[in-house]
Amino acid sequence: MKKAISVIGLFLSATFLFAAKIPALTSPVMDTAGVVDAKTEAELNKYLMAVSEQTGVQVAVLTVPNLGGESIEEYSMAVAEKWQLGQKKEDNGVLLTVAMAEHALRIEVGYGLEGLLTDTKCGLIIRNGITPQFKDGDYTQGIVNGVLQIVRVATNGAEIATDLQTDEDEGSDLADGFVVAWFIFIVLMMITTRAGLGPLGLYWWLSLLTGTPFVRRYPKTTHHSGSFHGSFGGGSFHSGFGGGGFHGGGGGFGGGGASGKW
Repeated sequence: MKKAISVIGLFLSATFLFAAKIPALTSPVMDTAGVVDAKTEAELNKYLMAVSEQTGVQVAVLTVPNLGGESIEEYSMAVAEKWQLGQKKEDNGVLLTVAMAEHALRIEVGYGLEGLLTDTKCGLIIRNGITPQFKDGDYTQGIVNGVLQIVRVATNGAEIATDLQTDEDEGSDLADGFVVAWFIFIVLMMITTRAGLGPLGLYWWLSLLTGTPFVRRYPKTTHHSGSFHGSFGGGSFHSGFGGGGFHGGGGGFGGGGASGKW
């Protein structure tokens, strides 16, 4: 019985010590490792507060000197669960955790953003936007790059005023992916238009093989294409955060995101 009590006591002590390493959330950027310059930290806080107020998406940054023996995944999840970033039921929070001693970092993504900030996209942001700067010792710019890319993806490109700037080439893989996808889209559009090219290029291939031009005939109909307009920027959407401090809104996390090393 005494042995069982001792084991439980040790477990509770370890749990308490682990939880004690998580700082209370008071601002979007919690730079406990002291790696972000003061001016940039102030601008990042201002920017992320604006992102929260204007879009409802909450993004926070935590730097720590070390993980105290925990993995970056375990620690990041523990922080995310304690801070509860994002709106309740929307689960639109994101946490960027950086551990200096372990040279480890992670982007933790709330349930509601996993469709936008996929594991693959998070990995690209880490590899292209953050770790190259970290390897050069420029932690401030690496974090700025990561934050700007995370916000752009998580908010579907919402325009939030800021003086922060990102490197031109940090998202090259993302950009290349978009270019390839756009090229494929254009090609598919070309081979499915009214100019004699059938679905999936059937008529085009028949024409190529037989040497006879094929022209598809369409009945004269009138139709109107719909239009889609984003809601960011034009609406008056407020998350309810801010106004005397920065705190989580009750969002949940399920382990989505990606980790990296530098």
